[in-house]
Amino acid sequence: MRRGRYYDGRGLFLRVLSRTRRYWIQRLWWNGRAYERMLGSFPEVSLGQARAAARENYDRFRSAVDRGRPPSAALIERVPLALSDGE
Repeated sequence: MRRGRYYDGRGLFLRVLSRTRRYWIQRLWWNGRAYERMLGSFPEVSLGQARAAARENYDRFRSAVDRGRPPSAALIERVPLALSDGE
């Protein structure tokens, strides 16, 4: 698989950094700002597992925002800089 991002939809994508470094990432937006969370490494975390985790994160995220609360660090964490692919 070539280096890049492979989108599944609803903010879920596979970030490929090399043949051995592939990560499921979820991106959610709030107040014009993107929040990303790493859901796990591929193939250890399957597409189905990543989708289920993304759905659960989205529901918790929406629930917090609907109550007027900003997303907390415990809910949505920034992806560590070590995973940055320079994009």
